[in-house]
Amino acid sequence: MDIARPEFKQRKRRRQIAMIAGIVVVVAILTAAVYRLKPAAPTVERGTVWTDTVKRGSMLRQVRGIGSLVPSQESVLQIPAETEATVLRIRLLPGSLVKPETVICDMSDPSVEQAAVDAHLQWKASPGASAYRVFWREAWGPDWQQELLVGNVTEVTLPNTLIDDLVFGVAAVDASGHESLVSPYAAPMSSAVEAGDIKTVPQPQP
Repeated sequence: MDIARPEFKQRKRRRQIAMIAGIVVVVAILTAAVYRLKPAAPTVERGTVWTDTVKRGSMLRQVRGIGSLVPSQESVLQIPAETEATVLRIRLLPGSLVKPETVICDMSDPSVEQAAVDAHLQWKASPGASAYRVFWREAWGPDWQQELLVGNVTEVTLPNTLIDDLVFGVAAVDASGHESLVSPYAAPMSSAVEAGDIKTVPQPQP
């Protein structure tokens, strides 16, 4: 005849509860440890990785891509032009190496170009003169080819006339029409040539 022993059942149940509790504790510890781990490095293909020995120094990296390089504002120096003009041709691109004598672009200003081809003459006033006559000829010509009577002024501008290609002269004229000898004009605009003294030289009659 079997004798019932309930204490055995209680011991077995206690062991099961202890095992389940132990398993739960172990799972909780493993879960916490996994959450604390850092993410694993991503995998890459072997052909896209360059392997080499670690060295100290500068590293040159060349990259090819489609687009345009935009410099930072700190590296851009704005140089205003002294003369307003229109850009005709850009000789160098941004980022090019330049020197003091390097031409960056070609500019055009109609007013400056016109001033370059206008002959500006200036002379000292002659006592008793009421007007002046300006003469000019080509450098290889023996005689005066053109002339212009101006008022009682000491300067005149001849439009569309290159001063480097011509020889100029100035003569003083008094109120009676007497004209002095022609004084050759060979001075730049910054100085002045003195017209000759007026002498009684009758003009030839036509």
